[in-house]
Amino acid sequence: MSDFSLFIHGHGAVSPAGGDAESLYRACIEKSVLPTACLERSLGGQTVSYVNRPVDAQALRDAMPKHPRLRRASNVTKFGVTAAHQAIGAERMERMKNGELKIGIILTFLNGCVNYSNRFFGEVLASPALASPILFPETVFNAPSSHLSAMIGSRAPNDSLIGDASCFLTGIDLAAEWIERGEVDGCIV
Repeated sequence: MSDFSLFIHGHGAVSPAGGDAESLYRACIEKSVLPTACLERSLGGQTVSYVNRPVDAQALRDAMPKHPRLRRASNVTKFGVTAAHQAIGAERMERMKNGELKIGIILTFLNGCVNYSNRFFGEVLASPALASPILFPETVFNAPSSHLSAMIGSRAPNDSLIGDASCFLTGIDLAAEWIERGEVDGCIV
């Protein structure tokens, strides 16, 4: 890269600690013990169970922007859209909707929309004729990024990257490339 500087203009988070970055930061500093839940699902006639740290539905509902697209969206989409809205902020959001600001979107994941993929696949195996077409769009790994782009009226590039815990660094590198090439004014990663 040439003489090029990146600046962070906003941040957002949805986590088991709450619906914003401040709650997550506080939980880390205070070494809070966050609640766990055991999830079970049927897979090939067997029950698979695992422990997770759920996001409080009320905290998410309070933090999440209101939009019809989110009614049937996956939790991954809801988390990503909510964190992105926090990071973008109301002023930049308005400028984007008015076409004054072109923001690229890069969402990074450790895994994709596996809950919806599992549900759809289970329905197909059980009775292909009755598998819900409503579930299928959420099985696409780029669904959260696409939902966000549509909600903010973005005509800028969007992408999803799936990798390990350092994948966000690849996202930042891709954002820098888009900005340097002039494809976007800024980027949400």
